[in-house]
Amino acid sequence: MSFEQSSSAIVHLAWERLLGLADGALAEASATRSPRLEKITRSGDSASFIRLFGGSVLSGPEWFLQRASGLSDEKLTLSGLLAIGQDHGARSVGSAELFFADDLEVINPEEEVVVSLDKAELEQLRAASPADDVNESGILELDHQFTMMLAEQSIASAGYRQWQGLLAQLSVLVDPQLRRNGYGFTVAGIAAHEALGAGLIPQWRASVDNPASKALAEKLGFIHAGSQTTVVF
Repeated sequence: MSFEQSSSAIVHLAWERLLGLADGALAEASATRSPRLEKITRSGDSASFIRLFGGSVLSGPEWFLQRASGLSDEKLTLSGLLAIGQDHGARSVGSAELFFADDLEVINPEEEVVVSLDKAELEQLRAASPADDVNESGILELDHQFTMMLAEQSIASAGYRQWQGLLAQLSVLVDPQLRRNGYGFTVAGIAAHEALGAGLIPQWRASVDNPASKALAEKLGFIHAGSQTTVVF
């Protein structure tokens, strides 16, 4: 799938505002392949390294940025960030690949799909899923949610949370007993199309430790655009 330049501009703007950068700063750095941007954070309790469409930005407390100043982008891996902040008790939040889509093919399920907007159906799915899976998915923190039903059973749910009024951060959760049946693909596609219909750019974050999530994003038609790595102190 292709990704329009105008859509890249929207993604850049959302991340610029999320990180507290000037509008256009990250977009310009991406276009010119400039050295990475740096942003001192007020709280000082975390640091993040983001790569997006060829540009990059490191945000964190001033002492962290000073220590990282002589390191190349390639050195700012999760282990690299942890090493920089080791004496400040650095802990991993994780590293994720970033995917986006501005146009997706219509999904035609092989069987009739019943979708519920009732949070009670999502609660049924949550109760049937391991707590770690629920927490990693972020499925309980969404603005818009869609849960697939099979008879009276909740089998999969997906939805999105708005970022800066521009992006739709997607989340998906499938009943552990019913995975590898295409339900995640179908319900994620429904959520992504709903986000596009609302004028948002769907965003997919796949943990580097979750190849199945990355494969699902690519199957849906999302394009890989970068990564995000975060540690807390």
